[in-house]
Amino acid sequence: MNPTTIVFLLASFLACQTTRPAADPATTLSRAKLALEMGDLVRAEGLLQEASSAPDPAVASEARRRLAELAPRMGKGPGSPRPGGDSPIAVRVRDAVQKMEREPGLAKEVVEEITWIGEAAVPSLGSWIDDPSISTATRDALVGAAAKIGGEASLGLLERLADSPDDLLRRRAMEAFVAGVREGGSVPYSGARWTAVAGRYLGDRDPLTRQLALRGLRNFPEAIRGRLAALAADPDSGVRSTLVQYFFLTLPEAAKETLLADPDARVRQTMAQMLTRREWSDSRPVALRLLRDADPSVRRQALDALPKTSSPEPFDPSAIRAALAPLVADPSVDVRRSLAGSAQNLVGPAAVPLLLPLLLDEQSAVFEGAMSALERLPRGGLRHEDLPKALEIAPAVVRRHGFRDPSREKPTLADRYAQFLATMVQASGAKGDFPVVAKAFAGMPGLAAAGAPVAQALLAVATPEDVPDLCDLYDRVPDYASRAAVLRVLEGKVEGLLGEGAKRVAALLGSALAPETDPLVREEALFVALKLRAAALGPAMAEALRTRPNNRNWDLVGPALLAMGKTAPREAAECIVAFTTSRETLLGQHGAAPLEWAAGYLASFPSPVAIPAMTRILEQAPNHGVRAAVVSNVPDQGGAEWTAFLLDVVLATPDAGLRRVGIERLAQIRAFSPEVVARITAAAEDSDGGIRVEVLEYVQAWNSPEAAPIARRLLKDPAPNVRQIACQVLGSLVAQEAVPDLLAALLDDRTNVRSAAKAALDQIRFYHEEKKRWEDWYEGRGTDPGEGIRKLLELLDDPNEPIRVSAIESLGTMKAKEALPRLVETIKKGASRAEREAAAKAVERINRE
Repeated sequence: MNPTTIVFLLASFLACQTTRPAADPATTLSRAKLALEMGDLVRAEGLLQEASSAPDPAVASEARRRLAELAPRMGKGPGSPRPGGDSPIAVRVRDAVQKMEREPGLAKEVVEEITWIGEAAVPSLGSWIDDPSISTATRDALVGAAAKIGGEASLGLLERLADSPDDLLRRRAMEAFVAGVREGGSVPYSGARWTAVAGRYLGDRDPLTRQLALRGLRNFPEAIRGRLAALAADPDSGVRSTLVQYFFLTLPEAAKETLLADPDARVRQTMAQMLTRREWSDSRPVALRLLRDADPSVRRQALDALPKTSSPEPFDPSAIRAALAPLVADPSVDVRRSLAGSAQNLVGPAAVPLLLPLLLDEQSAVFEGAMSALERLPRGGLRHEDLPKALEIAPAVVRRHGFRDPSREKPTLADRYAQFLATMVQASGAKGDFPVVAKAFAGMPGLAAAGAPVAQALLAVATPEDVPDLCDLYDRVPDYASRAAVLRVLEGKVEGLLGEGAKRVAALLGSALAPETDPLVREEALFVALKLRAAALGPAMAEALRTRPNNRNWDLVGPALLAMGKTAPREAAECIVAFTTSRETLLGQHGAAPLEWAAGYLASFPSPVAIPAMTRILEQAPNHGVRAAVVSNVPDQGGAEWTAFLLDVVLATPDAGLRRVGIERLAQIRAFSPEVVARITAAAEDSDGGIRVEVLEYVQAWNSPEAAPIARRLLKDPAPNVRQIACQVLGSLVAQEAVPDLLAALLDDRTNVRSAAKAALDQIRFYHEEKKRWEDWYEGRGTDPGEGIRKLLELLDDPNEPIRVSAIESLGTMKAKEALPRLVETIKKGASRAEREAAAKAVERINRE
């Protein structure tokens, strides 16, 4: 409650409680104004009547004027007398009307209050609705309140309002009452009564009122069955559209035909909207008919609805495609945009001929929709019969849209279409398709640069029979990226190729391997040549390998050259030399290993070809691992020419590391001829300590008494590791004459040398003691050998390998059967090759008994 109200009420209370002189007319008028302001119309009316008889003409005149203005608000204006005007309900309605008149913003609250009163309020509402003195907004609110109340009284009011001369009032009445009719068929009053009242409005002169009446009768089609023809010919297109929207199932065929040819596009569009209704069991023919409509909105609506239409006739994809074909060139962008999705939904892969032309449309929404529809096709979903057309259009798509700029991340439509073609060609392509694929590829010069994997996948449909066409395609494409893609596909088709096809490829590769060729193309050509294995390409391949690029898996080169060596060993050897002696940096996950592998493969070539090539690698290869691979791969059964290679070439090299590998390899191939031994003995004076160690390893493998002097001489070597190994070699040789030297080595300043000398002396002593003992036994001078066998079995666990080997040999000589389990165990799990071989011989000797 605001302060003014409080003041007024307090003043009224005091006036009633206190006896004081009557107020003067001017004060009475002021109190009347305050009552009007507060909405207390009854008190205001009494005060104004009192002030109207004031002696002051001005006060009396204003009081009479305000009384005249107040009369309509008090129910005393036009429309009076009102039924039950003095009843409590009439007063409540009057107060509600006055409140709305004063404050229109309270209309919702007032309508709820009137609705709460119910049907008893309807007569008063009708009286106020007829009153011209109230505002239009208040009258519309009262009509809405009557519609919410419902019942017979409300319908009676609606029926009476049908005769009102006010078009807006009739329209508002129908609008308010229709809003109460729900879609499910339920109405807040009798259905029969409602159809009778609403039917009166179907003939209203206001078209919007007729539309509302039709909408209100949507759940009662029987109520208008006899008026369908007249309504179908209604002069207002809105009425005809409403008729179609709510009563299309009720319409006779003649009315449907009339409405399908309606001059107003809105009516035909509404017919198109109805196509998706499940109740319309024969809507597909209508949809196909509306696809030819003159209005684009009707065509688009029919096109969107077509996938959901039905018909008792079997679905005919060819008829559907024929009906959709003209829409490819439809002048409406909306129609062309909708065509892609609807066509695919209707006929699936068979829609491709309709989608392809849309890729060249000027509108992005159209070609994007067509591309999206194509991308939704499953892998292999493209019909083989549509493949030529899809490839034929590819150059035009590329010219229209262009491939992606490397600086942009988002692919263009051309990129997406190329990917689509590659996927579909791989899945749906067949033998004989390559010529049309090649033509399309030649028309897309930027494809390989934009996406090499896509280009290669597209060309992968080629077969070995297509090699001539691949060569022709290489000549037709101008850019290096495309040529490289062609060569990469050609690489998988030339292995084992013979005859004219091989000559054709060789001629192509001859030019592609030229030094002036683009490095990427030259590299791919090299790998094709490796697969082709053409001897005539050897020099060009060697030059390419000498200046190789670094962006391929070069670990494949060696095996390819190894295979080539079976038919063209000299050319393959030249290529390996070029490959391994190149000064180019080799990149890749394997580092320099591919070079080492390739160098090692030379050893399998014929020696007249391999040895000169390996010699050149030793002289020219910058990588030590490559040079070492040449030496370590000398064949085990190579013969005199390979031994001469090791002696004359390898041991003559200034690279001490290679000389070490050479001596090691001579020991491994057991080259112990006098000439070789003399050269190795001379190497014992080499300044490199590693060489001297390898000499000792060599003489140990030689295992000849003649080797002892070399080892004794190296017992005095300045290098401790050389002296240590010399002790080990003398122990292995069981050189009795070296005992004084080994005794002297017991005083060496290095612990490892002293330990090695002691172990060697133990080996020598054991050997000679056992030898003598067994000689005595053999000559009959010995006793039961059982004790000796037990000691020999204990020596099988000695930490020194030569002692273990000697014990194994002795057990075999003694034919000690009780040693068989240990000997068999040694064969299976021996720590060294020497132990396993000695154990095998001992078992064989024992089992001969």
